[in-house]
Amino acid sequence: MTRSVGRAVNPAGESSSRIFFVIILAMTTFFLNCHSEDLSPETAATIIEPTPAPAEAPQPISTPPKKENNWDTFTEKQFKELLADQPENPRVWQELGRFYWEHQEIEGRSKKENSLLAKNALRKALELDPANRTSYDLLNRVYGDLVYDDASLLPEREALLKNAMDQFPDLPWPSYQLGLIYFDYWRQGQKAEEYAKQALKLSVKADDAWNHFQVLQLLGRIYMGRGDAVQAEKYFIEAATKLEEQKKENNYNYPACPYSALGKLYTMLGKPGKAAKSFMDAADLEPHQSRKQALAAYKSYVVADYANALKYIDRALAIESENSYREFKGYILLFMRKYEKARVWFEKSLSKDPADLGACVGQGHLAIINKDYGLASELFHSVKDKAEEKFRDELQNGNSIPGAYDLARLTVEMVNLGLAWIEANQNRHETAIKYYDKILDLNSENLLAQLGKANSLGGANRLDEAEKAYRQILAKYPENPHALSELGRILFSRGLDEEAEEYYKRALKIDSAHYTCPYEGLGLVYLKRGKTDLAARNFKKAIKIGPDMEYKKYNGLAKIYINEGKYKKAGELLKKSIENFPYDDEAKELMKKLDAAIRAKQGK
Repeated sequence: MTRSVGRAVNPAGESSSRIFFVIILAMTTFFLNCHSEDLSPETAATIIEPTPAPAEAPQPISTPPKKENNWDTFTEKQFKELLADQPENPRVWQELGRFYWEHQEIEGRSKKENSLLAKNALRKALELDPANRTSYDLLNRVYGDLVYDDASLLPEREALLKNAMDQFPDLPWPSYQLGLIYFDYWRQGQKAEEYAKQALKLSVKADDAWNHFQVLQLLGRIYMGRGDAVQAEKYFIEAATKLEEQKKENNYNYPACPYSALGKLYTMLGKPGKAAKSFMDAADLEPHQSRKQALAAYKSYVVADYANALKYIDRALAIESENSYREFKGYILLFMRKYEKARVWFEKSLSKDPADLGACVGQGHLAIINKDYGLASELFHSVKDKAEEKFRDELQNGNSIPGAYDLARLTVEMVNLGLAWIEANQNRHETAIKYYDKILDLNSENLLAQLGKANSLGGANRLDEAEKAYRQILAKYPENPHALSELGRILFSRGLDEEAEEYYKRALKIDSAHYTCPYEGLGLVYLKRGKTDLAARNFKKAIKIGPDMEYKKYNGLAKIYINEGKYKKAGELLKKSIENFPYDDEAKELMKKLDAAIRAKQGK
C-alpha cells in the first residue's frame, strides 16, 4: 500500500389520542436536540476529527543532492546502494525516510516497523543537517503515526518540535503541533492555548493559509473544551471562512472539519437547526464520505427537515450499501407519512438481515398507525432488550459503523416511544409515563418524550404537573405548536377560556395546515360561548385535517347537530369519535342522548 503525501504538516386521560397525533403530525419537533451526542464540553472538544492536510506544492529542500535523482522511482535496494556511496548525504537519508513512511508494506514488514525505519532514517538526516525543514516536517509526521499506538514516544516528538521551534522561529507548524500535543495528549489546555496563539501569529505573519486554518480549529476546540461556546464558535466560524477563501483561490481539497465542529458545538448548545445546517455544509464539502452524508441526514431528520434527510441518506446509500442506512431511510419515509414506501425499506433491511432491530421497530410503528396495538407491542418487546444491549455496546466501543451510535440510540428511543404511545392511546397514561421516563433518563433533551409525558400527565389528570411540563418546554421552544395547544387545553379545563383561546391562536400561527388540535380547542371555546357557527367551522377544519385522530371535534360537532335536529349526521360523527378513541365516555353519553332524541321524535 502506497500513501500519497503532501508536504504540509498534518496533525495527528383526556385526549390521549393526541399521543397518536405526535407520531404523525407533531414531527416538526421530532427529536429536537436529543440525538447526536449528549456531550460534555470536554468530550465534544476532543472527538472532533484531526484535520488532514491537503496536497500542496513541495517545499524547497535545504540541502540539495549531489546529483538530480528521481526519488519517486527509487527502490529500497537503490537507496541502500546510494548510501553505500554517499553515507553522509542527508538528502538520501531524508528520502529513504520518506520512502519507508510512504510505502507501508515492504518485504512483509508491518506498518509500525516501516515507520520505525523511517524515524531512524530521518533522525540520521537531521543529525547530518540540523537545519533541514523538510526532514523535521517528515519526522513529525512519522511520530504522528507512531504515537497513535505508542504514547511513550510523545516526549521524543515534543523534543523534536521544540528543536524545530528553535531552528525555525518563523514557522507556525511546530508551535501548532505542540498545541495539539498539549491539548489532545497532555490535557493541558492553558499550555495548548499558548502554543496555538503563537502559531496563529506566525501563520498570519507568514501568510500561511493552511496552518492558519488548522490553528483556528485548534483554538475552537480548546475553548469548546472549557465550555466557552462564544469563543469556540468564533474560531470555528473563522476557520470556515478561511476554508471558503481558500476554495476560491486554489484547488486544495480543504476538509470540512470546521463545519463538523460547528455542528457538534450547536448540538451541545441545543441549537439543532444550526447544527443541521453545519453538518449539511460538511457533507457537501466531502460528498464521497458516507459518514458525513449520514450525519447530515440524521441532523436534518432531528429538525424534521425530511426532504434533506432523504437527500443525504440517499447519498450515503449510494456510497455505502449499509443496512443501518436502509432502516434509517425507512424512518424518514415513515415520518413523511409515506407509509408504503417506508414499509418497502424496512422489508429491504430485513431481507439483508432478518434480525435487523431498527427495521423491526419501524414495522412496529407502522402497526401503531394501523391501530394494531397487539402486533406493535409484540414487535417492540421482541427487540427491546437486544436494542438496549446494542446501544450499550456502541456507547462503550464507539462507532464501528458510520452513524452506528446514533442509530442504535434512535432504535432504543423508538422502542420506548412506541410502547408509550400504545399505552397512551389506550388511556393507560401512568404506564405510558414510565416509558417516557426511560427515554428522558437516557436523554433529558428528547423533546418528543417531553411532549408525550406532558400529554400523559394531562390524560392522568395530573394537571399541575402537565402545565408545568408544557411551560418548561415553551421556555426553551416558545414556538412549539403542540405545547402551545396543549397548554391551551389545560387552561380551558380550568375555565380560563380567553387565555386558552390565545394559546390556540398562537399555535395556529405556527402551523395552520397540518395540526388539528388548535382548531378543535377553538371549537370547544366557541361552543361554550354559544358561538355555534364559529365552533362548527373550527370542528370541521380539524376533521378535514385529521379525520382518523382525535375525538372531541367529533363530539363537539355532534352536539351542534343534535341541537339542530341533524340526527343522522350526529350519529355518524359519534361513531367516528368512538372509532378513533373507544375509551371516551362523552361520546357514549351523547349517543344515548341522540337515541333519546330520535325516539322522542318518533313518538316512542
